[in-house]
Amino acid sequence: FKAINPNTFKKKILYISQYRPANFKKDYFISHDKKICTIKKWTEVDRKLLPLLSKFCSKNNIQLIILGAAKDDYYKKLEKKYFSLYVNSSNWSYWNKNTSSLKRYEFISKFEYIVCSWSTLGLEMFARNVKVAFFRQKNIPPYNDRNFGWPYPMTDKGFWYSNQISYLEVKRILNNLFRIKKSEWINKINHF
Repeated sequence: FKAINPNTFKKKILYISQYRPANFKKDYFISHDKKICTIKKWTEVDRKLLPLLSKFCSKNNIQLIILGAAKDDYYKKLEKKYFSLYVNSSNWSYWNKNTSSLKRYEFISKFEYIVCSWSTLGLEMFARNVKVAFFRQKNIPPYNDRNFGWPYPMTDKGFWYSNQISYLEVKRILNNLFRIKKSEWINKINHF
């Protein structure tokens, strides 16, 4: 893995999509042949978080970039349309290129600030000392892994994460990330 020049985009926030087209073809999210919850409940985090995130970006003159997850052109259009329902700003764009994994990592590594819900890609970037904000929806039984840091016992709120989705939490966490120096950030997250 070659070295990447990090943090080219200083006044942009990347949101990592958890959009999965297969989930929208049914009424319930199914795991291990069991109905877990409605698709509406499963996708609740996007509907709650994106309007708040776009409000924060608008107020602070920050561009929001959504990193798409869909694989083919048809589903990319559906994914972009899906997100356009929840982003209340004109200052956003959708990025989803048919590129190699390395090119996607190079693109992602240009962002100093990333927001996600329970993305493993978000965790990978966090492990690479990138400033990542995690907003997790409350547990959906029988899943108990929706809190940040699972299975490690963590509080509901921390410096860079929250299990509550509100504008005050979005503002608090993103202001934390914008104000902290990179060296202080690395010291703060090193244990995790």
